[in-house]
Amino acid sequence: MHLALLATLACACPITLQDDPAALIEKLRSESIEVREAATKRLKELGKAARPALEKAAKDPDGELAARAAFLLRILQLRDELSTNLQKAMPDAVERLALGKGAEWTAVFLEATATDDQGNRKFQAIVRGDLIPLAANAIRGAEKSDEKLKANWEACNWRLRSALPEMQKLLRDPDAQVRQLALVWYVVLGGREVAGQVAELLKDGNVQVRQHAANHLGYIGTKAQVGELQAALKDPDPTVQLNAARALGKLGDRTAVDSILPFLDTKLLGDAAMALGELGCNEHAEKIAALLKDDESRWYALIALDLLDARDRAETIAKYLDVGGPGTPGHAAMVLASWKIRAYSDKIAAMVKDKIPGDYGLAIMAVGRMGDARHAKTLVPMLKDDSNYMRADAAEALELLDARDCAGDLASLLKDGDAHARSHGALALGKLASRMPESDRKAWIEALRPLEKDPSEAVRFAASISLVRLGVKSRAEVLDLVRRLDSTWFESWRVMAGECTLALTQAHENAGYEKLMREIELKRAIESPDSLASALGDAGLKLVNREELILKGMMGTGRVIRSLDLLDTMLATLSGVIVEKDTVRVVPRDAALEYWAKRLQGK
Repeated sequence: MHLALLATLACACPITLQDDPAALIEKLRSESIEVREAATKRLKELGKAARPALEKAAKDPDGELAARAAFLLRILQLRDELSTNLQKAMPDAVERLALGKGAEWTAVFLEATATDDQGNRKFQAIVRGDLIPLAANAIRGAEKSDEKLKANWEACNWRLRSALPEMQKLLRDPDAQVRQLALVWYVVLGGREVAGQVAELLKDGNVQVRQHAANHLGYIGTKAQVGELQAALKDPDPTVQLNAARALGKLGDRTAVDSILPFLDTKLLGDAAMALGELGCNEHAEKIAALLKDDESRWYALIALDLLDARDRAETIAKYLDVGGPGTPGHAAMVLASWKIRAYSDKIAAMVKDKIPGDYGLAIMAVGRMGDARHAKTLVPMLKDDSNYMRADAAEALELLDARDCAGDLASLLKDGDAHARSHGALALGKLASRMPESDRKAWIEALRPLEKDPSEAVRFAASISLVRLGVKSRAEVLDLVRRLDSTWFESWRVMAGECTLALTQAHENAGYEKLMREIELKRAIESPDSLASALGDAGLKLVNREELILKGMMGTGRVIRSLDLLDTMLATLSGVIVEKDTVRVVPRDAALEYWAKRLQGK
């Protein structure tokens, strides 16, 4: 009877006598591989229940047994450290990391973030939170230079700030190329909080590293770095000197102008012109305009004159719509369009129609930015251009022209064979349709819905963002969209993040959004963050974080421009915009997404 009772209990109990961890560990001593493997498998299945016995075995005098027990403990530890989602997507990850050394962390991380030839992520179920435990170890474990660079790049793309300490170590890597590129991604990920470490590289032994350090301090530096940048003005390399001078100008040290002017007489004259434009040195516009006659410097001069808002030189610039080096006609068109000088509208539209050499893609965008709706029909054929980028640009330009009667033509891109064209077509159609009466939106809503299941992640997000604009997403669906976008990365992530926050603003802060999108005529010149705030005030918007902003260029009175474009044009970094009623804050794009995630949860 006692034997029968024991048999009954054994069947009822999930942990049998054969599942005793101590007994299983003893089997790890077996000379039979099959016995050891069976015991190892069962100990893994027991998980935490086997931990105490494994910890004891890891100290056993038998070295082989201790090593096997330690390996199993490492398995259990990694199961706790790595997310369930990652382990489900990559079932072999735990075993590989337990068996491998530091380099295996790099391999697993790069595999987890890999993309195919079309730019689609191979493991689309993996999200940013899954990668946080991997990032720092992946950079630390990278042995070859290309692996270090790839791991840094992915950590930056995925916004994995846990990797910053390891990225900082690479700023001292023996390979100068690693230091140079690691610096770029370190700056992008770390922002102003890493400015001090970047300034140390102004003394690096490699000239390219010093050049990059000086340049990037202009975007993330503070007053604390002014002294180090002034010292860099005496660097033996002229490009370092010029980049340091530009950085000083961006940080408010206007004495940098005197250091820039001599470069107009060197081979760096184009960069010098750009620097003077960024600093808003209109008193030197004549010297910059003289560079238009030089084929190699013309592109720089055009951009500098745009930064200086030198509209009085429009006639001179217009001469380069059909002459000059590669890209010059397109850039001349963009400058004239940014000033909305419609006397040249027909000429620029003809550039598109005739596909003149010199990047007619810029001419396509110039037609859109010029705002002359007469030329919308000129853009429609570009929706079938051989270049996917031209097709995407044509969609964006038609939206800028508010060409609602071309919505059917634009919708043809929703079935385009290229994901870039499909995503931009979806975004443009959503904006156009959001301005239509609700009774006219239904067809476009139905056209966009299938794209939420598109093979391309970018297209899926573009369709969902447009459907948010069209008011057909519940609050829960919108919150899910924001969370998904915040947890991923793909090639056009920055574009989609910006578009998402604008769509949310349109849906939830429509009055402020309309002020952001409405064209205004500047009543005052913009030469400082304070004057930028005043100009936005004229449009009914209050800029609340002006002290954090770095201005580039200037604008004179009479300029016709949207408030959003004003922010994009005048600020030195790409940013997101948060609108609360009539209050505007300019922040990093991921910060804008975080704001909306909290707001949609009622926080």
